[in-house]
Amino acid sequence: MDTICTLSKKKKITNRVLLVLMASLVVMMVYDLIVRNQYFFLIVEIMMLGASIDYTWRNLAAFSRVSFGASDLELTRQGISRREKRVSIPYDAIQALAEIKNGFVAIETGEKERFIIHGEHNTSMAHGAPERTTNVLREEILARSGKEIPVRYL
Repeated sequence: MDTICTLSKKKKITNRVLLVLMASLVVMMVYDLIVRNQYFFLIVEIMMLGASIDYTWRNLAAFSRVSFGASDLELTRQGISRREKRVSIPYDAIQALAEIKNGFVAIETGEKERFIIHGEHNTSMAHGAPERTTNVLREEILARSGKEIPVRYL
């Protein structure tokens, strides 16, 4: 069973820095509200905190390891409680791969069912670049099952 780790060191560092910045945002919000009575900056800080929480939540919820079996794809992530969550997806159930903003890839298996994994892509990469996570997944699935998976690029 071949395995690729999709969570890069850069994303780990980004997540840790973002947690520190979110803590400082909370301190700034309290200071602006209690000491300075600045409600305009409080609104801006709440919007920034919301965007940071959204990115951190996606980063923690995304699967970090993809294993290719003979008949299925196994996704693994380590949760907050340090227990691993594993999901097996048969190759026949995969309908499409889609790139999502902020470096994530969605594996779509149904109309409303999709699994998010970490990915490597940016706008400067060509769509057919072999280092894009979507292309790596598509080639591995094609080699193991013979099924051509459509990809939606950013």
